[in-house]
Amino acid sequence: MQHSETPIAIALLCLAAVTGYVDALAFMHAGGFFVAFASGNATRFAAGIGTGVGREAMIAGGLILSLMSGTILASVLARATGARARGAVMAAASMMLLAAAAIAWKVSGMSALLLLATAMGMVHLLFHREGAMPLTATMVRMAEDLAGALMGDPDRWGWARQLALVAVFAAGAVMGTSAEAMLGIHAFWFAGLAAATLALWFALLDRRATVKGSPVRT
Repeated sequence: MQHSETPIAIALLCLAAVTGYVDALAFMHAGGFFVAFASGNATRFAAGIGTGVGREAMIAGGLILSLMSGTILASVLARATGARARGAVMAAASMMLLAAAAIAWKVSGMSALLLLATAMGMVHLLFHREGAMPLTATMVRMAEDLAGALMGDPDRWGWARQLALVAVFAAGAVMGTSAEAMLGIHAFWFAGLAAATLALWFALLDRRATVKGSPVRT
């Protein structure tokens, strides 16, 4: 988010909160699997193979493939929609989240989690296109910027931008954990509704950027 305009930066912070909410919700619901990050699932995939626990490896592998599929779908959609890419991708992600909520409400199993992971893959593309990094990379950058500030670099507060993203993600994760504990599968609906609201916000930002003659990147 280093160079994002203020409305876009605020929207991305809200999106980080939704991402944290969804990831914590899925983590609690699925017993320790992630839908927003592939690295943790890659470790569980390898551990499942190494220990001979085929079900664990299958779940982790399925979530990794779903996350990647979401990013691929979002890339195709962004290319097709051009200046309306942010709103279109976020709308598709919100539909995935709402579909996951509907499936989790009626059917037990992995289907809802795979849709959650697909939606998160779409969300990752939005972060990437706006210059935001994955959470681990963000924390490394924050530490690097903080070290620079302590050594007298001109940008004394660059680390605060990274801290804001991490803190908002963590706050969303706390809300997701609490919601799952209190509401169970019904907590899925809040993620879809929040994402749909953000889809409208991004659509408005796309429209404003187009009117100004500076459409979003394709």
